[in-house]
Amino acid sequence: MPDKKALWSTERFLRVEDWVSGYSSVQRFLDHLSRKSRSDSSRLLFCEILYKFCKKVASDPDAIASHGKDEVEDLVHGYLDWIKSAGISLKRVKTERSFLISFFRENGFKREKELDIEVYHVPARYRKRSEYIPSKEEVYAMAESAGSIRNRAIILCLFSSGLRNATFRALLYSDVKSDIESDTDTVMAPVYPEMKSRIPKACKSSIPYYTFFSPQATEALRAYLKERSRKRRIEDDEYLFPPDDRRVPSERRAKSSPSRTLVQVVVKDSARRCGRIERWQDVYPHTLRKTFESVLRSPDGGLDIKVQEFLMGHLLPGAQDPYFGSGVQVRGSTVGFDDRLVEQIRVQYADLPWGLVGSGEQVRKQAAKDQLRILEALDIFPKEELRC
Repeated sequence: MPDKKALWSTERFLRVEDWVSGYSSVQRFLDHLSRKSRSDSSRLLFCEILYKFCKKVASDPDAIASHGKDEVEDLVHGYLDWIKSAGISLKRVKTERSFLISFFRENGFKREKELDIEVYHVPARYRKRSEYIPSKEEVYAMAESAGSIRNRAIILCLFSSGLRNATFRALLYSDVKSDIESDTDTVMAPVYPEMKSRIPKACKSSIPYYTFFSPQATEALRAYLKERSRKRRIEDDEYLFPPDDRRVPSERRAKSSPSRTLVQVVVKDSARRCGRIERWQDVYPHTLRKTFESVLRSPDGGLDIKVQEFLMGHLLPGAQDPYFGSGVQVRGSTVGFDDRLVEQIRVQYADLPWGLVGSGEQVRKQAAKDQLRILEALDIFPKEELRC
């Protein structure tokens, strides 16, 4: 997803405002996309791809769409070869190919004029970016080395909820307020389509579901919110984890949507500082989601496979929707859930092994040892002083 400045340049070039464009060729595809899914994230991705393509071939969309079949095929092949040679992921190349073919199909390139664009081979289990999935013990070490109460809460809440980066950033205080202010030790985090108005990718495929923050994460979240409320009262429409941008006044900062780098920086920096993860560069927010999945599938939990898939936010067969009670209005959203079932799943979730074997004091001592090991390796202090 382009940043706000790049997005502004893209939409200005394509004459796009929301779902309307000044170019007839772009409007045809937007109409098609609107009929198909009306996904804002798909619209923004299409605009980004078409903008890069037009800039590369130095022409506007309507002019390109007026070319002949052979010329368009040469332009598309040249563009795809260019982005591939630039080191872009093969999966991204495949995605851009599909969007461009669809764009031209909606502008008359179908049947005998259908574009013949070669398919770029993507090997099985291909992954351009290497990933390291931290163990539960390493996640707790990251949390203890996060550097602040807020960052500790981010690590533990992200890990124990399995929320995607965009979804996590889109949470408001009102989403968790009732549980935070009650005595429950497992907070529910709802996911609903209306979140997309704040961050377009916040509710993937517009699938409503909910997950929870573990007792350890809930404790860390309450500590963070308590510290934050000392400065000023937290309003319902403030983000749960607002951006820490000192250039923006605090009253506006709390209601400004966090950038995707907020969580990425916290996760990677915590992985580096904890001293227990050699491949800390390969730790991302999405890898904590996989650690979350490993706990769900733990043999100690015995969680039903349907519940596991639901808590991951995966698409379930339509016949299973009534089981999870979607469609009940709750918390001001048009999509809600059966309160009785929520409590039932909350109990099952809380029984999973979210904590570590051993006391919190042992965890903190281990984190302190890890920090000393880092300092010793960097030769920041004399060895004798470190051993004291």
